[in-house]
Amino acid sequence: MSLSSQQVNVESNKPGWRVYKLKGVDKTIIARKGGPTAEQIKNSPNYKQLRGNQLEFGAASALAKSIRMALIPPLSDVCEAYVSAKLTARLRNLAKSEKGEAGTRSILLSQHGHLLEGFDFNVDYPFEAIFRNKIHAMQSSQKGKLIVHVPGYTPVDNLEFPENATHFKVYHQLCTLSDYVFNEENIIPIHPDFEGKIAVVESRLQPIGKMPIEPMTTQLSIEVEELYPQEVGCVLVSAIRFFKQVSNEFQPLKEGHSMQITKVL
Repeated sequence: MSLSSQQVNVESNKPGWRVYKLKGVDKTIIARKGGPTAEQIKNSPNYKQLRGNQLEFGAASALAKSIRMALIPPLSDVCEAYVSAKLTARLRNLAKSEKGEAGTRSILLSQHGHLLEGFDFNVDYPFEAIFRNKIHAMQSSQKGKLIVHVPGYTPVDNLEFPENATHFKVYHQLCTLSDYVFNEENIIPIHPDFEGKIAVVESRLQPIGKMPIEPMTTQLSIEVEELYPQEVGCVLVSAIRFFKQVSNEFQPLKEGHSMQITKVL
């Protein structure tokens, strides 16, 4: 149960309630008295499973935040309200792909990142229903370089667009994230210096009509001074945003935009 600071002050003064914080959980916890204390959860063998779940949740939450914070402003606006919680849940599935007890398992994007593919940042506008064209992505000669190919298409036939939309843009953003491993106390990134590095490419503003769009092949490259370690995952996010032309201005619409994790390498 998570409440605002004002609600916390009110609830904590009510008889039968208590307030406490737990490591790996960002929110203040409000609970009825009589249950386990924070000290019991922290140290008691009876709550070992819960502590492990908290560690994995904390690591998955940190990864979800890194992905969300790496999004450039036009793309961050596409996210729905509860996307962080949904992305955190998907990232926890990566830990479940590893053997061992909860709290000791690694979160390895470099090995299990494919489990993130197809994640929509707004379930009301699923990307594959909005942009009905296949996006091909493959790693270039080295990690941190990705080749993206979009076959030719006709906008009016291959897009599901809002009624008042006149134009659109397609974006591709590459983001690097470290694998996370257990270090006897917590689950931490192996290469924190490689967290959240990005490269972005966007199309020009295109009219929604019957004029065919030519095939596009481009390379997204995140330049670093050294080679990328193997324990780093590259996450490709693809998005489409719609605009309405008003006189000589192109105004972004409030709804209809879509974004998805299309590839993880």
